[in-house]
Amino acid sequence: MQQNDFWGHRYFSLVVCGRSKYKWLYLLLKKSDIQLIFRRWKSWAERQYDVKVKLLHTDGGGEFQDTEFQAWLVGEGIEHVTTPPYCPDMNGACEVWNRVIVQTASAMLMTANMPLSFWGQASLYATYLLNRSPSKGLKLKSTPYEKLHSQRPYLGHIRTWGCRAYAYVDSTKRKKWDSHSRECLLMGYYESENVFKLYDISANSMIKVRDVIFFEEILGHEKFQRTIKLTPGNDITGAAMPPDSEFDVEHLPLDDEQQAIKIASLDDLIQRNNIALSAETQPQLFDFKVPCTYKHAMASQHADYWKAACDEEYEALVKNRTWDLVQRTPTMNIIQNKWVFDVKVKQKPLTQGPPEIERFKARLVARGDSQVYGINYDEVYAPVVRFVSLRIVLHLAAINDLEIEQGDFCNAFLNGVLDDFEIYMA
Repeated sequence: MQQNDFWGHRYFSLVVCGRSKYKWLYLLLKKSDIQLIFRRWKSWAERQYDVKVKLLHTDGGGEFQDTEFQAWLVGEGIEHVTTPPYCPDMNGACEVWNRVIVQTASAMLMTANMPLSFWGQASLYATYLLNRSPSKGLKLKSTPYEKLHSQRPYLGHIRTWGCRAYAYVDSTKRKKWDSHSRECLLMGYYESENVFKLYDISANSMIKVRDVIFFEEILGHEKFQRTIKLTPGNDITGAAMPPDSEFDVEHLPLDDEQQAIKIASLDDLIQRNNIALSAETQPQLFDFKVPCTYKHAMASQHADYWKAACDEEYEALVKNRTWDLVQRTPTMNIIQNKWVFDVKVKQKPLTQGPPEIERFKARLVARGDSQVYGINYDEVYAPVVRFVSLRIVLHLAAINDLEIEQGDFCNAFLNGVLDDFEIYMA
């Protein structure tokens, strides 16, 4: 490699199983270390998988031509095959995987905005993922891990490499007022011990932790900044890439009496949907306020647009015969209603100015929080598809190589029929 990694490694060696395509990657301080690494790997592999190593195929590098090492191979009955000089295609499997691992690790470093000194850990993580991904050498029918271990790999622990992680500090290792966690970055996993490998930012060291909270939307750390040196022909001779991450802020539900107005963030607005605004009345999104009650919507400067959105919602409810007016009786369990407001943003390139509000939205909803425990508390009235059913449909489509088309129906939920029970809303 062009630079030593954070722990002094300058090379890596890749061992590929010819049958399962499983890969083992080892970081080396110097090339001659490969002899000791291979001997240890051979003893471990033969004991773990009850097999014998019969053939070693290398690129003919000088680190494999040592007389003592060659004598050891002969004594172990291992045939050593080397490729001719400048013919890497004759050792295609290893050469291809070398390139794939380097390219994958390079993309991970750039995505996480981590310096090149972390190439070793990125390469190990890339190898870990490739062993659990379908392989073309296995005709994409299984993964190298499944082929080697005869069982499918568990992927529930996979997280984005280089993401922010907070490792729990046991009470025996901290004082009363010390922090209960340490700020770290995810570097990988210890396969044999089922724990996470984290880089402790403050201690500048690698730690082994079981209990971790991850924030995958935050990659890298401000302590590190990857510098990209461009070629002389470019307009920019050098640039520092700052972290390019977005932060989502979670808000607690607002009580109608406590606070009637919530500030709509740009990320929230872009996701949502009803009424075109003229250019003269366009509010700035960063200062725009979405009302939380009907009263405040009608008192805002955009009351006309909110009123039109409410009328459109009401007409849709009436047109679909969503309800029947009945006489109220003392035995009815009444659920209160509420108006929910939001806006849809017109997306356009940043060079054309700030985003604009395209439509106002209003929805009349039943307040599920008014259900009484023990009476109708466990009832769910929304006739929506279950995610399990959706996954089954997608799974069947993938197995049978079918095409799936997505459609959007306006007020589709109003067509649901509730036959088993009656709901009363005031």
